[in-house]
Amino acid sequence: MNTVTQAGMALGVAAIGALYRAFLGASPQEPEHPVRAADFADAFDATSCVLAALAPAAALLCGLLGRARVTDDPAAVPSRN
Repeated sequence: MNTVTQAGMALGVAAIGALYRAFLGASPQEPEHPVRAADFADAFDATSCVLAALAPAAALLCGLLGRARVTDDPAAVPSRN
């Protein structure tokens, strides 16, 4: 489970980084297409709006996963052998 979580986080960071780069447009290393400081701010704002939309969606999906059932039956509790 730990590996899946780490892979998911890495892919999420990579996807958001690619989205930021797409919103930025031109590459900062390309001298024929200069990038202004305002372009970085605009790309950051657009990416932040996407993240703000993804947060409630993730919370909704977590809520749909459900919770573990609480029981008073000692036979339902797994043993620690």
